Amino acid sequence: MLRFMITSGYWQWLSCLVLFGLCVSVQSIDAEVEIGTESSAIRSGQTKKELTQVPFETPPPPTTENTFSYADIFKIELHLDMPGNIKIVAIDSNVEVKDTISVKLEKRVLAENPIFTKEYLEKVTLTTTQKDGVLQLNSQLPNQANDEKSIAELKKDLQLNYEIKTPPDVSIQLKVRVGDVYIHHLRGKIDITNELGNVHLDETSGNYQVETYSGRIHGQILLTSGQNEIKTQKGSIDISVLDDLPAPLDITASGGNIKLLLPINYSADVELNSEKRQYLINLPSDIENNIGIINDGGPLLRLNATDAISILTNPRLRSKSNDVNQIDQEVSSSDVELPIPLTSEPPTIDGDMSESVWLYSNTLSAFQNPAGTENAENQTEVYVMYDAENFYIGVRAFIQHSQIPRVSQTQLDSPIWEDESIEILLDMEPKTEAYSHLIINPIGGVFDQMVTKIGFPNFRFAPSGVKREKPDSSVVQFKADSSWNSNAKVATKINANYWSLEAAIPRKAKKKDRDETWLLNVFRNSQLKKDVDNDMNPVVHREYSYWLPMYDEEYPWWPHWKEGMGTLKLVKKYPLFTDSFDVSDYFIVNAIEIEGNKSIPYDVLLGRIPIAIGVTITNEQLSRLISHLENLDWFEKVQLNTTVVEQEETESIPTNPSSTFAEDGNDTATNDSLLKTGLLKANVKISVTETKVQNANK
Repeated sequence: MLRFMITSGYWQWLSCLVLFGLCVSVQSIDAEVEIGTESSAIRSGQTKKELTQVPFETPPPPTTENTFSYADIFKIELHLDMPGNIKIVAIDSNVEVKDTISVKLEKRVLAENPIFTKEYLEKVTLTTTQKDGVLQLNSQLPNQANDEKSIAELKKDLQLNYEIKTPPDVSIQLKVRVGDVYIHHLRGKIDITNELGNVHLDETSGNYQVETYSGRIHGQILLTSGQNEIKTQKGSIDISVLDDLPAPLDITASGGNIKLLLPINYSADVELNSEKRQYLINLPSDIENNIGIINDGGPLLRLNATDAISILTNPRLRSKSNDVNQIDQEVSSSDVELPIPLTSEPPTIDGDMSESVWLYSNTLSAFQNPAGTENAENQTEVYVMYDAENFYIGVRAFIQHSQIPRVSQTQLDSPIWEDESIEILLDMEPKTEAYSHLIINPIGGVFDQMVTKIGFPNFRFAPSGVKREKPDSSVVQFKADSSWNSNAKVATKINANYWSLEAAIPRKAKKKDRDETWLLNVFRNSQLKKDVDNDMNPVVHREYSYWLPMYDEEYPWWPHWKEGMGTLKLVKKYPLFTDSFDVSDYFIVNAIEIEGNKSIPYDVLLGRIPIAIGVTITNEQLSRLISHLENLDWFEKVQLNTTVVEQEETESIPTNPSSTFAEDGNDTATNDSLLKTGLLKANVKISVTETKVQNANK
């Protein structure tokens, strides 16, 4: 009996277990069937896009369209007292008719209501009044008998979107309750009042009275004579002025910051007021106690903000017509130009950077914070050169004591930006809008993409803890193709007080062009944790730094500003060697002596020194050698001494002293003009004081 009871209990328990398993299996099978069905449909010729759209396809919202003669119209007025967006675009193509104004009214339902039938929406009409050169636009809702809601209540649940196309020379007066406003290429007085929403001005020209009670104002404008006022009571303002013709301008950003980009020659009197006392100005100016002048002074520029105020140079315009109605412009990079040398011996891509070839590369200047006000706390050294096949970049990213890099991503095209990383923005074809973007972490993880459109920051790339923002419909969206493959060869190495990377980025075949230039910027997303030996719950120290700063404190993690990139000029000679150099500035290494080293094997140490007997080296490169040895963290102190032993006859100062770089055959005239002289042979003595090696193998 006992055996039977135990057996019965066992089978009951087993039955329950089987039933539970069936329930789980049914759920799993459902998921597999759904995936399998989708795969079968795709194999049979139906695309994944069609599959997802067909069952859930919704009809387009009803619209009403009308056209009006542009003759004798100088102003458009629109009062939108219900939710809706307004988009006004100037007709500037030869395809569209330029003597008419077209208006399209789109009707959308925001909340379910039995009243909002298709017939009801079709009866929502566009009403117009034309008088004394003013075209007044409005909308009319149909009257419904026995409505449960009043007309005012119904308006809360509807959205009316206006799209207006007009010849550019027209003024506008808009009053919007809830929604975004987008204005493109208009020339005239722009008067906008928006209670709740953003305003985007896209290359507009005129006199401005723009205010939003809660929202962001941004865009690119040209000013005309008369008082201009741009104001938000709760938000930030980001405006680029495209012409150096000044005009009185008041900008107020309560609850936010102001970023104003001006042409380098823009002249104005200024009054600044930041409640947080945060100011950043990089134009020629003389300002004391927040009052002064920019350049030679001029019409009053008054800026008031709760947060930071930035007045920065606008690098977009190199040359521009004096006609304020002319919006065509030459988009260009920053004024920074760096020559990069040609090498005939490519470096070994192993992440080490101990080869002598890197001594003959050119270096980027010290990295700065995003605002460009000070050097980065954790510095970064970047070396660049090229050959016929590749662009070579070497990086040393320094780490302070007791910190370790944060690393979590290993897969190709995984979110490498969440780690300690270096971001390379490289444009080998500056005349096009697209450029390549690579992100590399300390263990060689790579994310690469081809950027096709610069726009509002994509918060996919924002660090954790940053509040995500959804861009309004008026802003330009950032676009990039992450399926693109750079085919770059990358290697990294983590050392005691820095990590290094070497990358060979293939270049496109191009005809020989002595004036070939590229664009570049390098961004370091420094994410370092305290040493886990000292803290079991390490705190991540985050710092953003750039070769060329972005002057953006609102989105310091967003490096995409093509106009702020530096210019790389491809040259055939090592840029440090010019006709003005004396013979004593460089010499041939005759012997290498190391004194004070007791722990590191001699051959190992020689392998980490980027010079060798027989190469020609400069004093500047010797200083790099000292820095390189100090970075190894093997020695507390490093000293170098050179002793001249003899002089060697040569026909000319070599264009390529180390025989590492290719000669430029077109410079024979310059070479022939150099006098017969002698190169010095010298012994290099390296004196070191050892230190204890930490966090790395000898």
